[in-house]
Amino acid sequence: MLTKWRFGMEHLPAYELTKSFRLLVALFGIADTRRRALHCAGGCGHEWHNLSATRSNLGAADGAS
Repeated sequence: MLTKWRFGMEHLPAYELTKSFRLLVALFGIADTRRRALHCAGGCGHEWHNLSATRSNLGAADGAS
């Protein structure tokens, strides 16, 4: 999808690419937070929403704390 919608970034000067990338990451972060609040409020099985629980489980399995 992102290869289809490049947001016109190929026309930006090099010094603007970093700012544009950070803006897109922030935008996706806001969208994910809203999606979690609406669709995953009661809990979900998405691995990327449960990373801290997964890391805790991996640490316990390895014997680390």
